Amino acid sequence: MALIPTNNPKALISYYLGFLSLLPVVGLLAAVPGLILGVQGVREAARLPDYEGHGHAIVGIVLCVIGLVIGLSCLGFLGIGLLIGAV
Repeated sequence: MALIPTNNPKALISYYLGFLSLLPVVGLLAAVPGLILGVQGVREAARLPDYEGHGHAIVGIVLCVIGLVIGLSCLGFLGIGLLIGAV
């Protein structure tokens, strides 16, 4: 069992995009593809017995969801602030 799942690149890319989705500027841009790749990585790890990276894909999904919540909340607060400031 390898520490880094090189035979499941979707899980690995989702893992890295999950961490990237926590950044303020690029969070929303990284979260959506990271979430899609994470789900695909989990499916491939479950379907193919020699594919690893189930844990990396799960962490990627969780981090992308957190990044989406943070990013959408920031956009919502920004929109409310602009509306209140414009009145």
